[in-house]
Order: sequence, then structure tokens, then C-alpha cells
Amino acid sequence: MLPAGVEAVPTPGHTVGSACYLYSSPHGRTYLFTGDTIWPARGSWTSATFEDDAKQSAYRSSLGLLATLRPDVVLSAISPDNTWAEISPDEWASATDTAKVRLA
Repeated sequence: MLPAGVEAVPTPGHTVGSACYLYSSPHGRTYLFTGDTIWPARGSWTSATFEDDAKQSAYRSSLGLLATLRPDVVLSAISPDNTWAEISPDEWASATDTAKVRLA
């Protein structure tokens, strides 16, 4: 846990030391900052791909961990469409599953 209630969520497999950040606001909304770990693109969700099987396996596990979180808003860094999306728990579970498929 970081100051101001921000939780670092390690995301191994993406890059060395990679993390996403979860913030539960005092106004009842939860925000997940994913950077370029997972992002919305053209009406779907995507992730990076790697040639290295070990990296892909670790990345897939990281996406599995992210799927257990319940953000209300996901903010990313590289979306060609937009950099944030409001999302329901079911939509988030589907988004992480879709991103995992890209790693297969």
C-alpha cells in the first residue's frame, strides 16, 4: 500500500518492475491505472505480446490477478481510442480474458 490509499499491483511478465495501481477514492469509486499492461482498443481490450514463453506465462498470470480486482474506471496510457473506460465487474472479467487470448 502506498500513501493516500494507492495500492501497487505487481504485473510481472510485462516489463521488469511493472505494476498497475489501484485507488479507492473516498467518493466510493475504484480506479485502476494499467499503463500499457492492458488497454481498450477499437471496441475491445488488448495487451502486449512477447515471443518469450516465460514472459507470456507471467503476463497471463498478471492478467489473471488483475481480473480479480473490481475497478469502476480503468485508465491506460496508450489507447488509440481513449485513455479511460468506465467498466462493470463482468465487463472487466471479459476484458482481461480477451487480453489473455492475445497472448495465446
